[in-house]
Amino acid sequence: MFLPYRSDVYPEYRPWLAYLGFPVLVFLTFDMIRTETIPEMNQIFFIRIEVSSLVLFLYLLWSVAVLWTLGNALCMKIGNLLYMAWLLILVGLYAVFVALEARFRSYSVMVWFLSWIINGIAGAYLVLCPEHTIDCFLILPPFRGFSMMGFWFVAFWLLADILLSLFLGWYWNCLFSLAVFGLGMLYIGLLQKTNLIQSHPDERTLWQVLKKSHPEDRYWQSSWSVRKQQERNEESLELKDFSIKTETPDTDLNEQKEKPILPMKQNNLAILCQCGQIVYIPAESNKKTPCPSCGRFIQPPKTSEFNIQ
Repeated sequence: MFLPYRSDVYPEYRPWLAYLGFPVLVFLTFDMIRTETIPEMNQIFFIRIEVSSLVLFLYLLWSVAVLWTLGNALCMKIGNLLYMAWLLILVGLYAVFVALEARFRSYSVMVWFLSWIINGIAGAYLVLCPEHTIDCFLILPPFRGFSMMGFWFVAFWLLADILLSLFLGWYWNCLFSLAVFGLGMLYIGLLQKTNLIQSHPDERTLWQVLKKSHPEDRYWQSSWSVRKQQERNEESLELKDFSIKTETPDTDLNEQKEKPILPMKQNNLAILCQCGQIVYIPAESNKKTPCPSCGRFIQPPKTSEFNIQ
């Protein structure tokens, strides 16, 4: 047997009301045991037999650990007010059910309180955190810890609760456990539909897992770090284009013509090549002179067009 004790959900809120609500629910549970307002445990399946109190103790220990783990995790995700509202709804529905059961007691439609509350919380947790892990501890040899995915843990709890209810003869508890489990899923679905809660960008809900969608990719692409890196890349490309435009001349000979410059020395002409290199050509020369930088041949202008000193 193992006991859960923690879930690795992203803490959106500090679960103060979950801490306060946990001892209240445990107190109500043990008060029902003290006042004997608990379904009978005197049969195994359809065989009438006295069930040991050890079975009830192990069931309570397991249930209290599940309530602590899933309750705190759910409160961290939806917030204290929405969590407490859901607990009040569950307790209110149970009170209505008990009132109806008292009226039709001949049918023995008794439901276990702790199972009712936990299944309502488990259904809500399954929708929000199916991929998060539950840390557990084995209370039998080899006494070590291990982790289980939230989806499989909730499925295991639901199956174990139904089988144990059948084992103890709580047949109506099986039906209503599934009903309140579905109510928990419906409650979270309504909160998501009304945008009262939103999942963390790195988390997927149960519906997204079933659809095999990855909305975190969209959040990642619009994150601050990615947008900042994109801006840096764009700025780098702009600077590179600007440097190329300033260093590389226009290759269109029709738009840019060679502009002769007065010689810096006597009998020399300084001519600016299209590559930006200044080429010195003797004033009396009529031959094309290659540019030492790009190799382009430059035709010197006629000397009659300039007053060379």
